[in-house]
Amino acid sequence: MAAIPPGWYPDPSVRNTQRYWDGATWTSWVSAQPPAANGLQQAGRDISNLGANITWIVLGLALLLLIVLFI
Repeated sequence: MAAIPPGWYPDPSVRNTQRYWDGATWTSWVSAQPPAANGLQQAGRDISNLGANITWIVLGLALLLLIVLFI
């Protein structure tokens, strides 16, 4: 059976918190989970950045095509 790596995991005993697993046992360290909206906002920013990147890629390919056609 694979060992669970150390890290923060949802705490099943306390809603909206995380508890730290040190790789062998649960610690007494508890942290509040960030609100779900932050993840959605980050996803929105990532999608916006993707659109900007695609625009630059298309423009670059169009410029490359023009250069190749006129050489």
